[in-house]
Amino acid sequence: MLTNQTIFTHLFIRSISIIVLILCFGFLLGCSGDVNGSQWHLHGREFRFNDNDVTVEKIIQEDISVQNQISVNVEATNGEILITGQVNTDRILVNARIFVSSDTQADADLHLDDIDILVTEGTHEISIETVQPVFDGRGYRVEYDIIVPDSFEVVASQVNGDIIVFNIQNSVELVNENGNIIMSEIVGGALAEVENGFIEAHVILPVNEVIDLNTNNGSLDLSIPVSTSADFSAFISGIGEIDVYNLDIMDSSGTKKLLKGILGNGEGTISLMTAIGDIEVLGFERQ
Repeated sequence: MLTNQTIFTHLFIRSISIIVLILCFGFLLGCSGDVNGSQWHLHGREFRFNDNDVTVEKIIQEDISVQNQISVNVEATNGEILITGQVNTDRILVNARIFVSSDTQADADLHLDDIDILVTEGTHEISIETVQPVFDGRGYRVEYDIIVPDSFEVVASQVNGDIIVFNIQNSVELVNENGNIIMSEIVGGALAEVENGFIEAHVILPVNEVIDLNTNNGSLDLSIPVSTSADFSAFISGIGEIDVYNLDIMDSSGTKKLLKGILGNGEGTISLMTAIGDIEVLGFERQ
């Protein structure tokens, strides 16, 4: 199981990288490449993901003022999504590192502008979407670091890569086809679905809210307060076992692959399901 320390370390490393990028902005004009508004094209930055491909990158940053919006929706294709809730802010900050890989430097540079970030400010929702062409033998990847008000609802989806959401005081809904989902310090309902990858969630579930975690091929790790009140069910349809620690599940019945019962007064719902993988549920004392 990933620990909170692991998540904090990941966030720290990514945060340091953002700080370095911001500090570099002041002297980018003197470097190879060009600066155009909020897009930084680092054509002089060349590195390789493997022996055959050359990869170049650009950085897009957005600073969005929140008006009456209450949620953010991120739709990505390949890369990583990191969303962090921040207290006492009325802005959304987006840092997107865009990578294009090809068999030559010239082709990678030529197609660096094929991929873009579309931000739409709706009445109640701010959407952030990766816009990219079909692959055509090239590789496209976007690494998002997004800061939102911690009171926002969060919705995110991705085809390939991890999704990490941290410190949100509202509901979270995540869908991932190939990659892991990590939710930490969530106070609200939590819905997550993964085709291939694990789900790890640290959630404080309010009364009458829902935790629904579902993966086809991967483990489920859920940490909840020992005081949680919910109707509880966990099911493994294939290979794996269910383990519960430090929780009193009343009226429980089942096996190592199916467990049902009541936590507290049963005022919410917790549903956990996987086809292949273990399910582990841990109760913790709130500070």
